Amino acid sequence: MVTKKILITLLSALLITNLLNAQKASFDQATLMANQKMVLDNKEAFSIKESSAIQKDETTLFYLFQLNPAGYIVVSPDRSLQPVIAFSYNENIDEDGKFIDFIEKDISKRISALAKLPDFVKADRQLKWQIAVGEKDTVIYWPEEGSTTSGGWMEFNWTQNSPYNRMVPMDPVTHTRSYAGCPAVAMGQILNFHKTVNGVFFDDGDDYYHNYAGRTYWIDDDYGTADFPDFPTLNLWLDSAQMRFNSGGVLSNDEKAAVIFACGTGCTQVYTSEGSGTFGVNQALDAYHKFNFDEAVLLTEADTSLYPWIIQNIKDTLPVHLAVVDEAWSTGHNVVIDGYNSDNYFHLNFGWGGSANGWYLLPDEMPYSLTVVEGAVVDIVPDDVTNNPLLSTEMNFRLFPNPAVETIYFGTERNENFLILISDIYGMTVYNGNISGSGNISLSNFSPGYYFLTAIDLKNQRKCVKPFTIVR
Repeated sequence: MVTKKILITLLSALLITNLLNAQKASFDQATLMANQKMVLDNKEAFSIKESSAIQKDETTLFYLFQLNPAGYIVVSPDRSLQPVIAFSYNENIDEDGKFIDFIEKDISKRISALAKLPDFVKADRQLKWQIAVGEKDTVIYWPEEGSTTSGGWMEFNWTQNSPYNRMVPMDPVTHTRSYAGCPAVAMGQILNFHKTVNGVFFDDGDDYYHNYAGRTYWIDDDYGTADFPDFPTLNLWLDSAQMRFNSGGVLSNDEKAAVIFACGTGCTQVYTSEGSGTFGVNQALDAYHKFNFDEAVLLTEADTSLYPWIIQNIKDTLPVHLAVVDEAWSTGHNVVIDGYNSDNYFHLNFGWGGSANGWYLLPDEMPYSLTVVEGAVVDIVPDDVTNNPLLSTEMNFRLFPNPAVETIYFGTERNENFLILISDIYGMTVYNGNISGSGNISLSNFSPGYYFLTAIDLKNQRKCVKPFTIVR
């Protein structure tokens, strides 16, 4: 996203004011929490290498524990907050301060929202602080813990610099190569994960006029002066990338650069050597549709199904394109969500070459979200997956009403036999049964919340997943 200048000093002042009125956690308590986190995550080989209290004007903003052999744990200074704010066992924090700034803003938002939280949420957090050690709760990870080197589904790290930006336009003001842009990097990583460019090609109908910060030119007409590939050349590179994917190989640096420029073109990005991006996440949705991801949907902060839908996508091995902004909507970033665990942590890939990647709290407590979510592009299902019968949604399966209160009804137009499974947002199956054609289920024994109904046509090997909400 194109950024504007943020008033960091004002943000820090507000954070300090809130922390002075908070229920403070001591350094020793924070250290205990960090050690407990490693114990609960079965990280016996890890230890605290360096610990520090990040402070501003003698007020602790948060506790940072850097780990050996790698990683970090961030612990809140306020006992009203979730104890562990972020962690990673794979990546170290960056050296240029982006990570520190990110956590400072994040905690400020969380503290500001405390007054809106229900009492039972606050009580649960207090209990977690009080129980420094105890029996290990079962935590389920998607992907399975230890099954990938990164912790998330994606085991690679792209960034906005070389070689990924080598085909984006030169900056005509500074005469240096522009940044790739975080929307293009997030989208490019998702394409790389699915190993497809999904049949996309570009022609004159995709031309657009670039006019930003004094940089004016046409994409693709001014390919010669701005030093980027014209669309016929870009299409050849995309064909090369697809052949590489089909052969099971790893993209060359030029193929990666072509994928990035294609994603940026689909997003109608603007480019400079100081920062590149878009003006809204809807541009990313347009790009996915350009790339023939016809099932892709944009969910916003106002959608009650936002987090349940993201969670189901992660369980289905479908990384999600997430756009986050600050409270003023003056700056933002596009990242990839590629992991989830039943403690409600999400694994984020920031597109910074691995820096800051890790597990973060994006809690399912709408409308009391403690991060500002501009939107998330979900159901990014490539053609080769869509054509897989077990992931097909072409069943014309109906589910109503939604939200439901006491009974949910479902069925198809044909008298087919289905296995019905209902799971909660943690992936636990809470109902299973068989129907023929249509049926209903009493919800009287279900708690209010978000659920997923899965209908499986075993005879024809088809599967359909429908999210729904129970309200009281």
